[in-house]
Amino acid sequence: MSGKLVVAVILALQVTASVCELPQPSTELVDKYTDLKDSVYKLLAYAGIRAKEALEPLAQHLPQSQAAKEYVEELQGKPHVQSVVKVATGAAGELAPLVDKVRMAGLGLYETYARPYVGTYLDQGVTAIKDFVKNVLPPEGQ
Repeated sequence: MSGKLVVAVILALQVTASVCELPQPSTELVDKYTDLKDSVYKLLAYAGIRAKEALEPLAQHLPQSQAAKEYVEELQGKPHVQSVVKVATGAAGELAPLVDKVRMAGLGLYETYARPYVGTYLDQGVTAIKDFVKNVLPPEGQ
């Protein structure tokens, strides 16, 4: 049921986007968004590495289950699981351009209608969060 709802919403968004002309974001906003997105991804990757380093000593003391390993290997060998993975990968590839269009439309709508009112507050909030995260989880090499 939820899959049908997602498809219906996507189709409704496409129809709505094709009927009306949506404003395009400025390159300055797109660059700012891309920079923020990249820094969040780097932070998440670094936090994941740090968490893995912290949990590795604990994982060495846990008994490893041979049955769990065999079950995972058995699942990976099943053709149904492989076909689901192929379909999910293909769907992700097909949806990537649509996601980019929706992202650009959202940025354009934000810049046109919301940024004049909340842009400075959002920028101050993002800056404060960046400073806090740098203090709690310093970047690599520090």
